Amino acid sequence: MSPGDVRDRSTVRCRVLFRCWISAVTIGLAVITLQVANDRLCAKAAPVRFVRISDPGQMTSEILDEDTARLLFPMLALAHKKKPRHVYDPTAVVLLSPNYEFEHPWDEHTTGKIVSRTNNFGFRKDTDIDPLKRDGVYRILVVGDSHTEGVVHNHESFANVLERLLNGSGQDLEFEVLNAGVGGTEPHLYLGVLSRYASLDLDMVIAAPFMGNDVYESVLMDSFFRKKSVMKLGDWDGKLVENVSKNHAPVMAQGLYQAFRFTRLKSAGESDQGISAMVECFSRMAKIGEDFGFQVVVAVIPTKSEVDRDDLARVKKVAGLLTLSEDEALLSKTLRRKLIAALESESIFWVDPTRAMVRASAPCYWTTDYHLNVQGHRILAREIARAIGPLLARRK
Repeated sequence: MSPGDVRDRSTVRCRVLFRCWISAVTIGLAVITLQVANDRLCAKAAPVRFVRISDPGQMTSEILDEDTARLLFPMLALAHKKKPRHVYDPTAVVLLSPNYEFEHPWDEHTTGKIVSRTNNFGFRKDTDIDPLKRDGVYRILVVGDSHTEGVVHNHESFANVLERLLNGSGQDLEFEVLNAGVGGTEPHLYLGVLSRYASLDLDMVIAAPFMGNDVYESVLMDSFFRKKSVMKLGDWDGKLVENVSKNHAPVMAQGLYQAFRFTRLKSAGESDQGISAMVECFSRMAKIGEDFGFQVVVAVIPTKSEVDRDDLARVKKVAGLLTLSEDEALLSKTLRRKLIAALESESIFWVDPTRAMVRASAPCYWTTDYHLNVQGHRILAREIARAIGPLLARRK
């Protein structure tokens, strides 16, 4: 490569990075999670406490400076600690701290514990990475929430399993898959993380929305940037949610709160707003991909209630307490299909592992917190590898 080629490539990259930053700022890089303590790896059985900022659309701030971000993202409230798990970033808003490690008990895991470790970039990967990609390396960035970050050991997350599957597929490339998932985030922040790391010479980006809460969280973030008021639950419904969440935090946080809210406030049109906001984020990601020359893939993660049978009695009990019908409790299934249809209309490549998970011989989610377990991560990685195989073949 000649010096002139290097300069031209550098100039193009700078221009694209600037457009990425503008896109991220324009659409917004925020999310309000349902939990005040969103470090789900540590909150083994802690009750969910819903954020008291019930209407982010009424906040006066229009930019996500650090003070505003701390109000919107509870995990940043601990950023003052000597070694915080989450850090503020002007582009991505919330990232995992680099070179961070902690271990906590996890009875459902065969090892009885889970070790959460980040590398030099804050990715959930046991090895450091060089920002300068070597020749012959195909680099994939994975963005998502806590299901992507993983309530598993690093090597068990679907991103790291995917890396091993691709490297064992007999292709003449070395695959490097970077797990940039951050618990408590949603598609607007996925866009921010992509913008933050777009300079890593990526070949593919996989975004993994979780259908149990990403739609509502997208509503909140979209409302913040559009300054659109968010309808409030009635006093009785609000107290009901608070009481039920005390004893059934995982079921509520990973699907039923969203279902309850969208059912009770159907006239507000929040489900449509959330789906539209998600698709807008993924479309912007695809546009960045066009500018940089990488493929964007959306891997849609279903809820435990859609695929597992081992804890249905609990789900039905909580749905009964919320006076939700069976169809209303499984609203995530309808939302997943709507999102896929919208992605189709935008010609965005998608993967849906739901059928494979339903056919699995064992549960795909922990009962402790309703996050993907080792089996779930393995199946998701396998389905992604199978789906992107033709894309990799065409690239050759």
